[in-house]
Amino acid sequence: MLQQLLARCKPRQKQLAVEIGFGFLWQIDLGYRPNLILGAWLLSCFSPDKKTLTTLPGQELQITAADVASILGVNRGGMDANSFLEYNYASARRNLAELLSSGFQKVSLSLTRAKSVLLSLHNAYILTESEERAFIAALLLYSASTFLVPTSNSDRNNMDYRLICAVSHTINHQAVDWAAYTLSVISESATKFQNGQAETTTLSTITLTGCIALLNVSKTTKLAQLPKCK
Repeated sequence: MLQQLLARCKPRQKQLAVEIGFGFLWQIDLGYRPNLILGAWLLSCFSPDKKTLTTLPGQELQITAADVASILGVNRGGMDANSFLEYNYASARRNLAELLSSGFQKVSLSLTRAKSVLLSLHNAYILTESEERAFIAALLLYSASTFLVPTSNSDRNNMDYRLICAVSHTINHQAVDWAAYTLSVISESATKFQNGQAETTTLSTITLTGCIALLNVSKTTKLAQLPKCK
């Protein structure tokens, strides 16, 4: 849905995304989805502690936040999403819910609400200041939840508190390190997957989270950088 919606955005909406470091959304294939087996294999090959991908014996491919920024084009600000404290969550959530609820009967903060706001504002010719902020917030929430940092509860009302705080800081012109945040979620996803791998008996029970597409592209990119055998 997001890729089709972005293609129909008016210039002002795209400019708003570029200003907060999310112009990369127009440059990448948001429709890419690695198959379940490939995604599971990549997570099993990733070391959460060392941030390395080992797809061949003795061949460790280091993945850094700088790599994430380079591959995806995502912004690297000075604020670490992992440093956000949970006590900041309540006020950030309340403010975002109010921002995304203008024109709606019920105050809500969810992926469904973010989608509704995007559908309503993405091709509007004129936006008020409040609508511009609402568009940015909705774009950040939806793109992060479905592509950049998807977690097991991204589609529920209890979104990751770091995501809520990161969006709140970004719309208030405070630069968040989205690349480091993306890498952290991949590490958490790999840990969860590897810990539960022994208990998983069928593909239907596998839940993949994190930006799996990044792992696949990182593998290809890093392998291409290795010295060639003569």
